[in-house]
Amino acid sequence: MSTQKPSVLIKDIDMNKITYLKAGKGGKLVYNYGTENDENIQEFKFSTNTMYSPFGINENQSKFSPHLEYSISASVNASEMDNAVATRESLELLDRRIEDIIKEKSGSLNLQDDYVYFSFYKNSGNYPKLIKFSFPRDTHGNFKTTVFDNDKKKIPLSDSNISDIFKKGSLFKISVINKKIWTYNGKVGTIWDIDQVKLIKNDDANQQRKNDNGNDDVSIEETNPTQINSCIMLD
Repeated sequence: MSTQKPSVLIKDIDMNKITYLKAGKGGKLVYNYGTENDENIQEFKFSTNTMYSPFGINENQSKFSPHLEYSISASVNASEMDNAVATRESLELLDRRIEDIIKEKSGSLNLQDDYVYFSFYKNSGNYPKLIKFSFPRDTHGNFKTTVFDNDKKKIPLSDSNISDIFKKGSLFKISVINKKIWTYNGKVGTIWDIDQVKLIKNDDANQQRKNDNGNDDVSIEETNPTQINSCIMLD
């Protein structure tokens, strides 16, 4: 069995290495970490630089278990720093790549010609484009997402603290996994589970808002964007 690869930083993704794997009644996205002569197909994970949540946690009652389902919508830093721009461009490319894959695999997904693709990188009125991320839970209700604070210490996640940790205006870097490509009633889209989170402290959040408003020349995005791999990709 091949060694599990770390998630790829979003701006470093090779879109041509993203492919489709049939799974159950639907499918999911996978990534080829290998070479042309030695493929290494694994689940598709990517890491982000700083993300901002304008609304905080969303919660819904699961239809399949007694536990609540939690998700959060987040956007990329709206500054014009190189890393932020590269990330937004990569997310646009990823969205188009997913749409192309779904078109290619529409037969496998049992889609009719008039299906509607739901973008994972969505317009949101006056806000920057948002991505919805889910917090996966096991059958006992335990959260599978690993959360690290600004000092790289693990924070146990629970129903009682998730809304406080991921409140409106929170900043974080994350690693996410494509859970599946969903289809329903002529519609199709993707679900993204949060694997790991590195929280950004409140002082940096204040700095971030200044940067987004163009009032400061120093951006949090100047920090090494690959730091997420060394900071939170822990055993």
